[in-house]
Amino acid sequence: MDETRKEAQFVDGMSFSKPHDNAPDFIKGQISIKVDEMIASLQKYRKADGWVNIDMKKSKGGKLYFEYNTWEKPVDASNPVVAQAPAPVAPEGAVAIAQAQEPADIPW
Repeated sequence: MDETRKEAQFVDGMSFSKPHDNAPDFIKGQISIKVDEMIASLQKYRKADGWVNIDMKKSKGGKLYFEYNTWEKPVDASNPVVAQAPAPVAPEGAVAIAQAQEPADIPW
């Protein structure tokens, strides 16, 4: 086994079934989701941008299963990208605490 390969991260709470024998041709399968398990699983593997990538794979025995795709683009150390936080936005009508006030605006 490849030393750099990570252990498979299976998707909890999600399974795939082939269509039943009498299903029309446009039905390719059925995905079943156990909601509580799936939500916990999605939260665990959620990326910073809010996305989760899932691959549907086929085992050597022919069974289809789901696995999280945790690959991320390698960071280029020679050209680092610095993420900038968005500027804070005060709710409409609110006055920012850090806003400078002129002495004439102060009531005392």
